[in-house]
Amino acid sequence: MTAEQIRTYRESKGLTQSQFASMLRVSPTAVTQWEKGQTPSGPASLLLEHLIENAPLFSCQGDTEGDLPLTLHEWETLERLRQALGFPSVREYVLHLIRRGMKMEGC
Repeated sequence: MTAEQIRTYRESKGLTQSQFASMLRVSPTAVTQWEKGQTPSGPASLLLEHLIENAPLFSCQGDTEGDLPLTLHEWETLERLRQALGFPSVREYVLHLIRRGMKMEGC
């Protein structure tokens, strides 16, 4: 996404940079930098892609039917746990949790 797309989206919702930053749980400085051309990173970038480009937050094998909408806090938690446990992606970590749950149920 481009700086212009981010600014246009924010303005279309009638939000100030501070309000938009609060919504995304980032600093107002981060929003200012994005709107000047710096590339967003981390969980906020996923949420921006979802908001601006209608990209899925989580998709099973790229299938939009398997999308799992998550809040930014949920993404941050998954990302923190994924990194701590050494999984290469959030998807791999979630699949691990599902498989572990299935084994616990005796499947």
